[in-house]
Amino acid sequence: MHREPIPWDRSDSSSDGFETEDFQSLLDSFEQAQAELRPGNLVSGSVLSVKDNFVYVNIDYKSEGKIPLEQIQHEPIFDAIAPGQFIEAVVESTEDADGYILLSYEKAGQNKIYEDIEKCYLNRRTVRGRVVEVVKGGLMVDVGVRAFLPGSQIDLHPVRDLYRLVDQEFELVVLQFNRPRRNIVVSHRALLEDRQQRLRQEILAKLSPGQILEGTVKNITEYGVFLNLGGLDGLLHKTDISWGRVHHPADHFQLGQRIRVMVLHHDPESNKVSLGYKQLEPDPWKTAAERIPPGTVVTGRVQSYAPYGLFVEVEHGIEGLLHRSEISWNPFDCSYRERYRPGDRIRLQILSLEVQARRLSLSIKRMLPNPWEQLQPRCQPGDCLEVRVCAADGYGLLVEAAPEVVGRIHRSDLSWIRQPIDPARVVGTRLQAVVLEFNPAAQKLILGLKQLEENVWEKFFDRHQPGDMVQGVVTRIVDFGAFIRLNEGLEGLCHISEFPEGCPPEATALARVGQPVCVRLLKLNPADRRISLSARQVPSDVPVTPTLTSPVS
Repeated sequence: MHREPIPWDRSDSSSDGFETEDFQSLLDSFEQAQAELRPGNLVSGSVLSVKDNFVYVNIDYKSEGKIPLEQIQHEPIFDAIAPGQFIEAVVESTEDADGYILLSYEKAGQNKIYEDIEKCYLNRRTVRGRVVEVVKGGLMVDVGVRAFLPGSQIDLHPVRDLYRLVDQEFELVVLQFNRPRRNIVVSHRALLEDRQQRLRQEILAKLSPGQILEGTVKNITEYGVFLNLGGLDGLLHKTDISWGRVHHPADHFQLGQRIRVMVLHHDPESNKVSLGYKQLEPDPWKTAAERIPPGTVVTGRVQSYAPYGLFVEVEHGIEGLLHRSEISWNPFDCSYRERYRPGDRIRLQILSLEVQARRLSLSIKRMLPNPWEQLQPRCQPGDCLEVRVCAADGYGLLVEAAPEVVGRIHRSDLSWIRQPIDPARVVGTRLQAVVLEFNPAAQKLILGLKQLEENVWEKFFDRHQPGDMVQGVVTRIVDFGAFIRLNEGLEGLCHISEFPEGCPPEATALARVGQPVCVRLLKLNPADRRISLSARQVPSDVPVTPTLTSPVS
């Protein structure tokens, strides 16, 4: 073991030019330095020798240090190892059994790496690392030493398959650094976000409406497409994809597809960017009036239904409404849903075109002869027509007087007396009816059935007068009396005050529906077609044999 001699003879210390106080201070400093040497300390010294698989180093300590040769023999410094060569190492342990201090060359290198990483951490510089292992929560990365890369810090978007990243190299930013614990956390996402922010600022500085950009489709929704413009996202709304109808943006674009778009609007406060795709093509509406003026016959494609008609595309980007009233001359025809399907091609006529409002009205019936005009010569008020019953509703009957010419017989014109309507019995039958009103311009036809028969009300009022005895059947019972249908089919009211005297109303024949009764005409009102009846002062010997007119269904 090499040891330097230390002069302890104080008698000749003055001859060497040292005072006792100076020597003592040096000794104290030396002992303090020796006492501070602990495991983990970084020391440096010169190589003394290489033997017995160790490199012996003078570290200016009471004991020499030794480094295992295996730590150096694969390092570039190995070829230069010779007595006097300067070398750094970390104290592994204090004096062993032979009096040497065990040193580590590997840890000295690691300390240098930790110092470099710490500088990168403090100065916000990047480091390069290679993925070596997939661990819970992320990746282990070799940056000279092992560092942890959390899964949330790998990319801007979640990475599902972490194993495909093994052996790949990344540029990283040090998020956390704890040297005593050898704890290093790095991020690749922070670097990407920083670059993205710089790109975003560059794009925003140059952004202006009408500018043409190229972007990548990153997300497709029902209402539009989100594009990555290189650090900045923009929305391409579905209404700005095509001049024509867009059912779903996915029908036009795919994820990852690169497309050219036009900047429509930019909000500097929210950094929201609205994009357009159809604006790269001329607006077909601007020249529509020249190509398809009113009166033009075109072929269009059915796009969709509406409660009031069909939407038809006559040209790419030009869509119009075919109102149900313009499909057929029959205003009650609602069968267009069965006749026309989306995708069907049909011939139409342009009725009107409003370029500014982007409105287009279409018609089919205007290309056909007007059946109302053809029917006019033989359809004047008072004329008798043969009609076919199409339908029955609460208002009466719908009848077809000619193909696509539908008129109405109001309930009040069916019969002189009130009768129920049974649609099952009347729909499809053919009847003779009288024309009451005909207006071909308004497509209005009103007919009547009762006008073909004698007015039973006038007949009744002509043959009867107050005081006459008549027969009938109770049809309805109300709080104020009973309604009685007379032999002629007319209905009159017997007020409760005119019920027989001497017995309660519930005990009389008038209190039972279907009961034949004999009553006396009390009042006749031809103007209002009202008949008032009385059950008082009716002879008991008057036979009751009603012969009512059966109701016509």
